[in-house]
Amino acid sequence: MTPWAVRLPAGAAHAAGALRLRAGVTVAEEGDWVWLRGDDLDDALDLELRKLPGGVRHLVGPDGTVTEVGRRLPAGELPATARWLPLSSWLAPRPQPAALPGELPSRATLRLERTAAEAPATVLVTSIDAFADYACAAPLVRLRRLRVAAASDGRAVLWGEPLPPLPGSRYAEERGVAVPCGFEFKPRLEAEVVQALLGLSPEDLALFDEDGSYERVDSACFARASRGTARATRSAWDAGGAR
Repeated sequence: MTPWAVRLPAGAAHAAGALRLRAGVTVAEEGDWVWLRGDDLDDALDLELRKLPGGVRHLVGPDGTVTEVGRRLPAGELPATARWLPLSSWLAPRPQPAALPGELPSRATLRLERTAAEAPATVLVTSIDAFADYACAAPLVRLRRLRVAAASDGRAVLWGEPLPPLPGSRYAEERGVAVPCGFEFKPRLEAEVVQALLGLSPEDLALFDEDGSYERVDSACFARASRGTARATRSAWDAGGAR
């Protein structure tokens, strides 16, 4: 058993999400810093700890003193009065209300920055009218590869590929996490980590904006795209009197 600890800048704490599913990892806050600790350091875990931005790795002595990896003398002690919590619960997001058909709630969350590498778009946000006009004329084989959710403000969210050549905003999606094309998370997080932090089921969609806020679209909001779906969606939108 090799007890360990890592000190992180508080602003980089969400990068510890990669460790969220590891048993025995606890976390405590100390001013502008966040501490992570565990009871058994192995090579695989040490590799993960090296990836934490700004992280300083320590070995923990029996008396709670911490010695920075690569040094011989203790550099201090673990926070004595801090409240230690399981990382899995400390990183859990506050629950959001479930999205109803036609409603896309939003909440500020992770930071996005532009990137030179652009992944292919698999999500398109367009208007209900544009989707309906396209669906009425498109080959059925193209529609079968898409799912659609309608919002009460007249938007239609299309998910699948290939996407139709319609005006709107395009997103690159992985594991239900969709970011605007040409953007990525900073610091970089794996899609499965973001999916776990947001509590997404495999069929839910988190639609991020450039400012880091996101809209959650539950799986129940999506329907298979078809001409019938398009007609029903446009009829419901027209009947709502939102024009």
